[in-house]
Amino acid sequence: MATKSNKKKINKVSLLFNRFSTVVIRFTGSSMAFVIAFCVILIWGLLGSVFDYSDT
Repeated sequence: MATKSNKKKINKVSLLFNRFSTVVIRFTGSSMAFVIAFCVILIWGLLGSVFDYSDT
């Protein structure tokens, strides 16, 4: 059976997770997240030829 202090701890963890997930959702749905992802893929593609990367 959960005690009051245990419930407070669970509620605090739940609150922190809720805040974290809200920030992540807002960021990943933004245009800045798209730009960052696009740049990462572009840099990855350009560096592949520099390091002789081939998946074949």
